[in-house]
Formats: sequence, C-alpha cells, structure tokens
Amino acid sequence: MAYVKLLHVLFIFIWIGNLLALTRLLGYHNKLDDAAQLQMGKIYRRMHLFVGLPCLALAFLFGSVLILQIDQEKGLSWFILKLIFASGLILCEFICGHFISLLTDKTDHSRGVKYKVLHGVCGLLLIGVLTSIYILKPSI
Repeated sequence: MAYVKLLHVLFIFIWIGNLLALTRLLGYHNKLDDAAQLQMGKIYRRMHLFVGLPCLALAFLFGSVLILQIDQEKGLSWFILKLIFASGLILCEFICGHFISLLTDKTDHSRGVKYKVLHGVCGLLLIGVLTSIYILKPSI
C-alpha cells in the first residue's frame, strides 16, 4: 500500500502544480499581444489536457484504492473535510479548463481578475486540504 500512497501523492503534486501554474499564467495572459495570446492558448490547452487531467484521473484512481484502507473506528471528520476541499479543487480544474477552451480561439484583453481570483481560490483550497490532513487527522 505504500506504493499506492506514493503514487497518489505524486500525481496530486503534479496535478496541483499544473493547476496553480495554469491559473497564474492565465492571470498574465491579457498582457500579451494577439498572436502570442493565441499561441499561449494552445500551450495552456496542452498543459491542461496532457498533464492536468491525466494526473487528476490517476490521483483519483489511487485515492479510491486508499479509501478501502481507512480505519472506520478512527474519526473520519478530517477525511470528509479533505474530500470537500478536494472537490473544490476538482471544480477549479474544470473552471480553468473552461477558461482555457475560451482562450484557444480568441484573444482576451480584460484585466484578468477572474483568473487571479481562481488562482487564489485554488491556493486556499490547497491549504484546506493540507490542514485537514496534517493537523486534523488523528495520529496513527
């Protein structure tokens, strides 16, 4: 089971790192000229489709295997809280994918506040997941 946990954590690191990088890059997207915006839109799409979503799916798969190993007698409030925050991160991933799909065909010259807010929300949800795991989880 140690290998399953290792793979779960590895894919989560890659997925969250990709999500935070994409939302950060999207925040500065509006400062580029039109040709660069269209080119970067393609790069964002590749990052999302070939790194973010596969790592999300694999993290979910290995996490599902780990769910079977949870001791039911210990408190599960930390785990439920972790799942709530993780669900928020998954929602942020799909919102980011929606923004990326809009940017692959057209340029965006808005201030980019929605991308920066999404980046902040992802960071807060990540802090929530880490808090639920490392502080609220009972010691084993």
